Amino acid sequence: MNYWLKWLLINVAALVLATLIGLLVLSQVYVLKLNVGHNPASPLVLGFIVSVAVAIAAPATRFMPRFIVLSAIFAGEYLLSFAVSNVTLFMANAYWDGDVGAAKPWIYGGAIIPLVTGVTGYLALRRYRLSNVADVFR
Repeated sequence: MNYWLKWLLINVAALVLATLIGLLVLSQVYVLKLNVGHNPASPLVLGFIVSVAVAIAAPATRFMPRFIVLSAIFAGEYLLSFAVSNVTLFMANAYWDGDVGAAKPWIYGGAIIPLVTGVTGYLALRRYRLSNVADVFR
């Protein structure tokens, strides 16, 4: 079997398992009724897009570090979405008396979350890179 096919299978397996972790986090958002924004499933979609980008761009690593980092991207998306949405609601109520129109620039602060999780995931995977790509299959 070619190295590129093995590499593709490792990436796909890690991404599928990390997506299952993301679905588990999504189910807990519905169970605990957490406020993560207008659509509770949006961090799952953004986490998947960021995970695909990180899986493509990241250097060669073993399976477990890749799986852990991709799962952490999904969990980080939900955690940061929860924090940013609650802080935004607090700021809009405290500083602008609930007037969303006056608080417009601050409301879009959550748009930076995928950038934060993507760069953090990529830098974490760079730490675990292998010196030889063929070492991943041993």
